[in-house]
Amino acid sequence: NRVISGHRRYDAACKLDMDEVPVVLFRSDDELDILEALIESNRQRNKDGVILGREYTTLQKIFEERESKQGNRTDREIRNGTSDFQKSEVPQPPSRQAAAQLGVAYSTANKAAQTVKAIDGLIEQGKQREASQLETTLRHNISKAHAQAQEAGIIPISKPKEEPTEPDYITLAEW
Repeated sequence: NRVISGHRRYDAACKLDMDEVPVVLFRSDDELDILEALIESNRQRNKDGVILGREYTTLQKIFEERESKQGNRTDREIRNGTSDFQKSEVPQPPSRQAAAQLGVAYSTANKAAQTVKAIDGLIEQGKQREASQLETTLRHNISKAHAQAQEAGIIPISKPKEEPTEPDYITLAEW
């Protein structure tokens, strides 16, 4: 007896005093399934960086929790009925699964999530003005907002991987 998707249609039906409204029953009481279905039902909407960052973080947590419940088996393997020994592809980490489900690049989703987290941190520190400015930028341009947060020292700048000085091989004799 809970609306997962179609809140506006439900409100319209109530305003029209409709006694019956056609529905599709969702056959799971699992909160993770419900959250995922809610995000999936909004897939077609245009999303700004704030919404994308929050949805990405939520999906990542869903996939992490499912992974911890299921061991190393992924949802895809469970649905397809394959075991760990039969799988042909390496399961993706939850962060990559979440980005893929949202239909965006991992780097984009990760930047949006980091920036949203930075905005939340600014709000907790009472820095409403800075948070509002960063949020406005994030709504229009994820990369720009992420770069601004890095420049301000709110998000740590990730160091590029150092090139190895030694060759990454050894001869059989050395081994």
